Amino acid sequence: VASVASRFGTVANLVRRGSMPVLRDPRGWHVDAVLDSGDLPGFPSPIARPHPAMHLFTADELAALFSGCDVLELAAVGASATPDVDALERVAAEPGAWETALAIERRLGVERGLRDAGPHILIAARSTG
Repeated sequence: VASVASRFGTVANLVRRGSMPVLRDPRGWHVDAVLDSGDLPGFPSPIARPHPAMHLFTADELAALFSGCDVLELAAVGASATPDVDALERVAAEPGAWETALAIERRLGVERGLRDAGPHILIAARSTG
């Protein structure tokens, strides 16, 4: 089992979260580089230490890393969830609504066209050897 940052879902979250420093300076924050290659150089972090450089993946790119395995699951994490914490808390407060939200997330997360939509991608694979 592995979880990686999603190239497209992470960039989409910049808009969803209203990340103004990045949206005002996309070149300085390497937005096009991330969209084109998935490579993000180090950047300022809210914990006062630079965040290390990293690679953000597409679902197909992640699956290719496990090409010699049986892929049991490949899904977006957060494909339907909003970054609006208040909205999620309202949904979580009602068990029926929460169950519906989880069912929607499970269904959308595995749709081929939406596997890159969340901020993370999860893969479960088993070795064939």
